[in-house]
Amino acid sequence: MTDKIQFHNETSVQQPAGLSQAIVSKLINEHWGHEGWERHLVQIQRDYAMRRDRFVELCQKYLKGKVEFTVPSAGMFLWFRLLLSEELQGKEGVMQEVFESMIANHVLLVPGHLFSPLGATPEVLNKPFVRAAFSYASIDDFETAITRLAKALEPFTG
Repeated sequence: MTDKIQFHNETSVQQPAGLSQAIVSKLINEHWGHEGWERHLVQIQRDYAMRRDRFVELCQKYLKGKVEFTVPSAGMFLWFRLLLSEELQGKEGVMQEVFESMIANHVLLVPGHLFSPLGATPEVLNKPFVRAAFSYASIDDFETAITRLAKALEPFTG
């Protein structure tokens, strides 16, 4: 299984396979042209804007009072600051408890400390930040995911 994951990573993230590059090159150079490539990019931008807008709408509906966030003008992620209850703010291990609650509720976001240049140090481990992607799940699954997140956060938010 590990070999399959590594192969997928090598061919999808780190270095696109030669065959994929050849196909894309042929598509752009012989079929779409520069204008077609531009139209494709504009359509992708519209799709992600639509996904973002729906995700944000549902977050505002179900996560009010549980999180704060800024609507991104670029990218495919929403960063949440969890509004932990006063007695839980800064509590050692609180974010681990939050993640265990997320797992129990079948929803998982990426902990903010994974993006810190300080690494998993005590000063960032319990900071109440998580990152959610709106680029992967289907739009039809957004509401289920966000309501699960709301349920997972209930014991922790004021």
